Amino acid sequence: MPQDGRGNTYFDVENIRITCVPETFDGNPGLRIQAYKGQGNALFPGAEIPIPDKSTAFDLLKTISKALEANGL
Repeated sequence: MPQDGRGNTYFDVENIRITCVPETFDGNPGLRIQAYKGQGNALFPGAEIPIPDKSTAFDLLKTISKALEANGL
């Protein structure tokens, strides 16, 4: 799995990077979601989402699914 300069694992989906963050602003593990700027490797600042437990992770996935359904997908 690829790692960023800080050793965090990340995944790219199209022009989006999802980074596994071991400790977010509230002290819990979580995810950071960023978009690439144009065609290069530069990234816009992104949101960090604390995910302290599996329940929160599943809630996030359900919400993403609902957003996709609302978009007609």
